[in-house]
Amino acid sequence: MADAVNHPTHYNTHPVCEAIDVCEWLSFNLGNAVKYLWRAGQKDDRNQDLQKALWYLRREQLSFTTLRVPSAVKQLMRIISENEEGDQLLRAVMQHLYFMADLDRADTGEALTQVILIVKGVVR
Repeated sequence: MADAVNHPTHYNTHPVCEAIDVCEWLSFNLGNAVKYLWRAGQKDDRNQDLQKALWYLRREQLSFTTLRVPSAVKQLMRIISENEEGDQLLRAVMQHLYFMADLDRADTGEALTQVILIVKGVVR
């Protein structure tokens, strides 16, 4: 039986880890964007979840400085981006976040723009 409070099924769709394992290390806006991408179509309407993710990504773009996460979380991002069982959109976003983790501010802004474009490309 699923634990709707501690381990909701819509955040456990990836075979490697739960959404919280990555999201809690990100900024508020970026963490929420990843959360909505992670659960897209699992809890609410997929398009609605993607639109919410875009909203948070745009907010992040206004205040973004750098992405610094522990190496273990960075490795989770890499594993998620390479795992063919995962959602293709989530894999693409994780790949960009993985590379963003070591970039300076100017480059991370461009990488964040690329994440927004990826998500915009699938929103109806």
